[in-house]
Amino acid sequence: RVFGYEAREIQGRDMAELIIPARYRARHRAGLAHHLATGDTSVLGKRIEVEGMCKDGRELPLEFTITRLSTSGSPLFTAFIRDLTETRKAQEAQRESEAKFKLLFEKSSDAILLLDREGFIECNAAAVEMIRCRSEEELLRLHPSAISPPFQPDGRPSYEKANEMIALALATGSHCFEWTHRRADGEDFPCDILLTGIRLGNRQLLYAVLRDITERKRAESELRD
Repeated sequence: RVFGYEAREIQGRDMAELIIPARYRARHRAGLAHHLATGDTSVLGKRIEVEGMCKDGRELPLEFTITRLSTSGSPLFTAFIRDLTETRKAQEAQRESEAKFKLLFEKSSDAILLLDREGFIECNAAAVEMIRCRSEEELLRLHPSAISPPFQPDGRPSYEKANEMIALALATGSHCFEWTHRRADGEDFPCDILLTGIRLGNRQLLYAVLRDITERKRAESELRD
């Protein structure tokens, strides 16, 4: 089914001629000859990715696992073959998705920070500019508590309230709120924060988008006056 043959078409025929593209056949035969001549078993039992060929000439990615069933007399091998076409498509889609995310992350005019329970693990250029650090490395070395004043405007300790905001984001998927941050030069400023919980592999992370709302707060104050 994978290669497009019926059983009667392949029995007794050279596997290399049937399912291995011409450019790889010499290497395949050399490897088989080496195994038979030396008894080298380094490739047996391992998963090997190769290009295969269908009856109609179409090529497809395969995973081979070859075992030798007989140790004496005429050699007898079993090849377990898996079509990797869908796996490769999924991998390519994931690479494209990661590339798009990286581009959006890096080029966003909003400050973006990626963090876990231990601290920051990634940031973009807009975040470095907002916090007024000299580099991404300097910002990533800071603990999240270092870019907030000890207390928020409502009088609550920043550390205590931050834990509450994180817990809400993880419990509900995302959470938006106002926060007072502190730049590296000591200036405090208000911002909107959107926290979103995401999973990356086995890790639970927080995707934080920060927007400086200093001008908005100033306009609101002037409007009240």
